[in-house]
Order: sequence, then C-alpha cells, then structure tokens
Amino acid sequence: SMRLISARSRVRISPGPLYYSTCHDHSGRLIVMKRFIIGIDEVGRGSWAGPLFFGAVCFMKTVRIPHGVIIRDSKALSRAQRERSSYFLRKNTTFVIERVPSETVDRIGLQRATVHGLLTIIRKIRRIIMASLPALDAEEIQLHYKIDGNRICDIHEIHEFIVRGDSKIREISAASIVAKVARDRLLMRLSKVYPEYGFDSHVGYGTKKHQLALEQHGICAIHRTSYAPIRRIIMENRVMHRDDELVML
Repeated sequence: SMRLISARSRVRISPGPLYYSTCHDHSGRLIVMKRFIIGIDEVGRGSWAGPLFFGAVCFMKTVRIPHGVIIRDSKALSRAQRERSSYFLRKNTTFVIERVPSETVDRIGLQRATVHGLLTIIRKIRRIIMASLPALDAEEIQLHYKIDGNRICDIHEIHEFIVRGDSKIREISAASIVAKVARDRLLMRLSKVYPEYGFDSHVGYGTKKHQLALEQHGICAIHRTSYAPIRRIIMENRVMHRDDELVML
C-alpha cells in the first residue's frame, strides 16, 4: 500500500481509489474503471469468550492522516492508540463491523463461523459502497477485497488472502483496528454483567486471571463451550454459570 509524506503539512496522506483503463466494451466505448481496495480482518478467534468480530474498511477518498493516528496491526498498538485511530477511521472511511456470537461459534464450529462472518461483511460493505456511488455504472466500479489470513473459502469477488496482512496492507490494518476496538468495548461492557471474570482486562482471552476465575465460578453465558479449555473447566467443575444462576450438570 502507498503512503506519502507532505513536507509542508507534516501529515501522512492515504490516497483514495486507484484508476485504470480496461478494454472497450461491446459498443466500442472505452471503460475507465474505478477500483476500490477493501481490507478485511477478524479479531477474537483465540478468545475463550465473546463474539468473533470482523472489520471491513475502504478509503474511498484521499485522507490526510494526522500525527497521533497510527494505522498498523492493531496488536502492535496500545489501547489508547487504537481508540484514537479507530475514531479517526470511523469518521473518514467507509467501514462495516460484523459480529458472530459465541453461540454460533459453538453450534457450527469456528471455521464455518469465520466463513459466515467473512461472507456477511463482504456482502454488507459491497452494498454500502455501491449505494454511495449512484452516478457510476456498476461496470465502472471494481471492488478488490484484501483479507487477512490463509484462504478459507472461495469468494465470487476479486479478492486476495494475505498471511499477516494486518501488518502489511494499510486497509487490513485499518480493519483490524476498528474491529478490535469494537470488540474490546463490548467485552468491557460485559465485564459489568459478569464482573467476576475480569473481561475488562483480558477481553476473553486465556490469561491466568481468566483461568482462575473459571475454576472458581464456572462459565458464563458468553463462554465458548466448544473450546477445549472451557470444556475442560465444565468437566472438572461439573457446573456452569448461565444467566446469573448456577446449573448443576
């Protein structure tokens, strides 16, 4: 991805869509395509609790990125940096955030849940982008999806799966930031519903604090019961904590 530095303004500039020419159509008219890059990333895959979140981001116009806003892999940023960058991205890009509940992950499995979330967010951001460009014919628009990770399914769109794409591609980095911030905010809210688990600190991941809370309290309604560490807690404790009441198994 391209990044330019303006010496005068000392702010980074992220260019908008790329233009390129294609062949003539059946009537002999030269079509100049407008090409948009859409970055997609998923967060929460390894978490023991809470939904999977997906982010999709498209820079549809040239954006001047001020100092203090950092667009790189969300895992490489502090919480304050992610919050600041997410606020900027939500104001200056076209984006979609999608979630897949833990119940769905448990019911259909992580792989199918990931595919479901990916296809859903592609469909949603495509609809939003196309609706925002009513003056252009569909044949004059090309959407190119850049997706973090290994290929997991076939997609009937121009796309590219990129391993470690969140550290290589600007649009994927942006998607990782908005998705990570949205998910962290949800888990912090849920920590007020289930204060004994410390979701505000580990956002569902398998830390020692989380492990100790599970051993003491059992599981709650947002834990992923299909995950091996959670199944082990259920079998060892023989108790689940669901909807604020203890249920003996």
